Amino acid sequence: MNDNKYIISEAGKNDIPELTRIRIEYLLEAFDSISHEELYRLQNELPLYFERNLGKSCIAFIVKDSGRIVSSAILVIYERPISPALSTGLIGEIVSVYTNSLYRRQGLCSELIKQLIEYGRIKRIDRINLSATPMGATVYEKQGFKCYHTPYIDMRYEYAKE
Repeated sequence: MNDNKYIISEAGKNDIPELTRIRIEYLLEAFDSISHEELYRLQNELPLYFERNLGKSCIAFIVKDSGRIVSSAILVIYERPISPALSTGLIGEIVSVYTNSLYRRQGLCSELIKQLIEYGRIKRIDRINLSATPMGATVYEKQGFKCYHTPYIDMRYEYAKE
C-alpha cells in the first residue's frame, strides 16, 4: 500500500501511548463492558507491557493518519522446544488486529497482516497462529491462513480473579 495519506510502520517506543490507546479502543469494542477499575488498570499497565516487550516478544505494525494510529496488528512471539514440526521453536500469535471504524474496508488490516507475515519469515518463525472472528476470517484466508484441526483438544485453566 503506497497511499501517501497513511504511514505504515513497525511501532517503536515513541508509539506506546498511541498503541495503548488503540488497544483499549479495540478492547472496548470487543468486550460488552469494561468496568472503570479495569479501564484504569489497562491504561496504567498496558504501557508497562509495551515498554518491556515491544520490539522483542511483541511486534506491532501500525497505520498512522496525521500522527494518530488508526489501525494496528500485534504479533506475540514465544519459544517452545524444537521438534520435527518446529525447526526453530519460534511461534507467533497475531492478536489485537483492529482498525478504527472510520478507516475500515480500505485494506489496512490486510497490509498489516502482510507486514507481520514478512517479519515472521525474516525472523524464521515456524508458524503464526490466530483466532479469527467470522468477520475477519476472510481477511486472513486471503493472506494464506488456513483453518486447521489437530488430534489435540484445546483446553485452558483460568485462575480466579481477585
